[in-house]
Amino acid sequence: MSLFRKKAFNINVSIGIAQYPLDGNNLSLLLKNADIALYKAKKEGGNKVQKFI
Repeated sequence: MSLFRKKAFNINVSIGIAQYPLDGNNLSLLLKNADIALYKAKKEGGNKVQKFI
């Protein structure tokens, strides 16, 4: 009997991107806009990279 069992699993990644200075000129605004982009990516099914628009 093997000590290790093979298990398959999936990892999904969603990323929100905000670009300085186009999407904000300070850290607070950039983080807010990146968060908005992140949740848009998740809402569209996840496993995506979404740029703030």
